[in-house]
Parts: sequence; structure tokens; C-alpha cells
Amino acid sequence: MFILISTTFSSIFSLIITYIINKKYNYFKDSKKFFNYFIFFWFFIFLAQFILLGPSSPIYFYDNADIGLSRILYEKNHHLGGRYLHSVLGGQDFYSVQAFGGQFFSLEKIIFSTFPIWIALLIHKFLLLFFGFFGTYQLFRKVFKFEKLESLFAGGFYSIFNPYTVFSTIHHGLGYSLVPISIFIFLYQTENKFYFLKVFLISILISISTLPLHNFLAVIGALVMTSFVKKPDNFIKFSLSIIILLFTIFLNWHESFYSMYEMRDISNRTLSSLNFYMFLGSIGWLQNKTELCLFSCAIQFSPIVIIFFILLIILIFNQK
Repeated sequence: MFILISTTFSSIFSLIITYIINKKYNYFKDSKKFFNYFIFFWFFIFLAQFILLGPSSPIYFYDNADIGLSRILYEKNHHLGGRYLHSVLGGQDFYSVQAFGGQFFSLEKIIFSTFPIWIALLIHKFLLLFFGFFGTYQLFRKVFKFEKLESLFAGGFYSIFNPYTVFSTIHHGLGYSLVPISIFIFLYQTENKFYFLKVFLISILISISTLPLHNFLAVIGALVMTSFVKKPDNFIKFSLSIIILLFTIFLNWHESFYSMYEMRDISNRTLSSLNFYMFLGSIGWLQNKTELCLFSCAIQFSPIVIIFFILLIILIFNQK
């Protein structure tokens, strides 16, 4: 029953909404009220639980509570300070036992160490939604010249489709949500007089709210690959901006990088030959990165894979 309600009903509901919008497209695309109402309700739906429930706000347990938040609260409330942890296995390096972290400055650590947990969650989720939504809107509207309505829906889709922007977020930070705004600034603001100031600020935000071997790979990969889709106006400035980004990442994470280098021979989270077909976000890997089921979890589907094949078919039939 839970699977039926959480996935199948939502899919049917989405089809109904899509049909209504398609029938009333000309009305919606010119309606300022619709734009304002959509943005308000979109944000309210995903933030209401923190606003209405306050200190009783829920948190996704897997990754978020058991790993992301717990290590921040332990450091805040129980750690004696320094880089040595006395209470685990007779004493261990504090950062090496966490699997995450090790940077000098962390946005999430600052937020959750400063505010009560429910307020920190509200701020954290708002930032994820804000950057994902409006970054995508700006990119689609101003760069790829989509209509306002399509750009609005693209922003809504991107802000929630990835589990690392909805569920497992505290230890991953804003990384995946920052991909669209990073593309917009790094690639397509090169002629702006404040270009390097914008690049510097977004680079700092990425460096303090990302994992360099996880979602940062999505950021840097998106910047490089999107440059092939639509070239930046000034490639030299873009190249310099990449250097600035890499420098800020290295500056904030260099001790963590060095520890990874030292632990390279005894590290066990490596890619084996058995799962090589899933390497670097292939279709096989993306299909398995889903929690969505149709009728029962014997039939699982990944939205991004479905979208990929729909776009592929459209491209094939639209070839001239």
C-alpha cells in the first residue's frame, strides 16, 4: 500500500496535471499569478514540515541523520577538540573515522552548530531548493532561451529529482543543487563586468558545501561537458575560472586529499571489475539509483533514464 501511494498514485497525479497544463498552455504561459503561485506552493510544499512542525520536524534517517548530522552534533556536544578522538578504539584520528569531512570550512557544520536542529534543517533545505530551482530557471531561460513556463517547470524538476538534493544532503551539502547556477555563471557570464567576483563567490560556496570526490565531480563534469553543448563567449576567462574553482577546492580540502593519498593502499571503497559496467554514471548505474516503484518494487523505474530515452527518440526522429 505504501508503494502504491508513494509512487504509482504520484505518477498518475503527475499525468493528470500534465494533461491540464497542456490543455490550458496558452493561459498558463502568460499568467503572472500562476508563476507566483507555483513558486510559492513549490517552496511551501517542501519546507512546510519544518515550518509547521518546528522542533518535531522529521529528518531522513539514512545518510542524513545517521551519518551527516550525527557527526556534526558529536563534534559540537562531545568532542574534546583537536584532531585526535579518544573515545573510539582507544584513540583514532577524528576525521578519518567519519568517512566524510576533513575540510577546513564547512557550511553545513556552521549552520548545524549555530542554530537549533529544526531551524538548521529549514535553512539547509531552503538553500538546496533555492539554488536548484532558480539556478535551473536562469540557465534555461537566459542561456538556452526556453519559454518562462518551461524554465519554471525545469527548475521545479531539477530541484527535487536527485536524492542528493532531497534526502541524503547534509554530508553532500549543496553540491548537486549548485550545478545549474555554476554552469550559468562559469560558462555564460564571461562578459559580465563582475564575472570573476561571481566566480570567486560561487567557488567558495562550492568548496565549503560539497564533497570533492562525489558531487564536485558532477559540478566540474557539468561545466566541461556543457561547454560542448554551447560554447562560452570567452573561453580564456572560462579557463581561468576553472583554475580559481580548483584552487579554492584544494585550499579547503588539501589536508583531506593528503590523508586520502596516505590511505590509498588500504582503502576499500574502490571500483572492482564486477561493477565496471556502472562506471561514471552509465545507464546501468542510473537505473539502479532509484527508489521509485510501479505497483510493486518488482518493477522499478528511474525518471532520468526514462527522460534520456524519450529525448534520444525525439532526437532520432528530428534528424534532418
